[in-house]
Amino acid sequence: MQLKSLEIFLKVVECGSFSHAATHLHTVQSNITNHIKKLEDELNCELLSRQSPIRPTSAGQQLRHYAEQMIELHQQAKFHFSDQTLCHDIPLKIGSMETTAATRLPQLFKDVLSQLPELRLHLNTGTTRELIDRVYKGDLDCAFIASSQVLPDFYNLLAWTEHLVLICPKEVHAFPDRKVLLNTPFLAIRQGCFYRKSIESFLQGYDLPPSQLTEMGNLDAILSCV
Repeated sequence: MQLKSLEIFLKVVECGSFSHAATHLHTVQSNITNHIKKLEDELNCELLSRQSPIRPTSAGQQLRHYAEQMIELHQQAKFHFSDQTLCHDIPLKIGSMETTAATRLPQLFKDVLSQLPELRLHLNTGTTRELIDRVYKGDLDCAFIASSQVLPDFYNLLAWTEHLVLICPKEVHAFPDRKVLLNTPFLAIRQGCFYRKSIESFLQGYDLPPSQLTEMGNLDAILSCV
């Protein structure tokens, strides 16, 4: 049973005429009669009395009640799931590492909002581990994380490739050897960050104690200290 057929049926009942219903719906009368016949064949009963003006039969009265409800529910569903409604009522909750939020997302958000001005974005920052946990829990719709592996139970999409570098004061002109590294404090983001794990692996590779690692709150703080 098609909604279009139900809409046509209701219009015929309202107008009391096939021809008048066709005029209101900007179609030909044969299309109206075909839809009504299809409904009657499907329900195996006569829905309209063929007299002037056309009136619904007892079965037609019952169908009229259901048809009005079905069309009303259809309109409510369309309104609820329309892009505009979703943009106003349901924000897109995005997670991101602080470095990504500061360097990558401003232009991306600008481009997205230029195409979807009604879209509401909620940005939450955290470490990769924190963001993964929040997506699992349903607190976030998606997250920009750093990972060298495909994560199970997620849709994984490569957004871009980051190159991890070691930055040093200007007076260091070459890659420092172990002796220099042993006497140099390291700054890194807090536990749970993919970059933190990378620097810990780097220290292990040079057999350096993890006590040399000083935890900082964000990338700007690290850069300022160096």
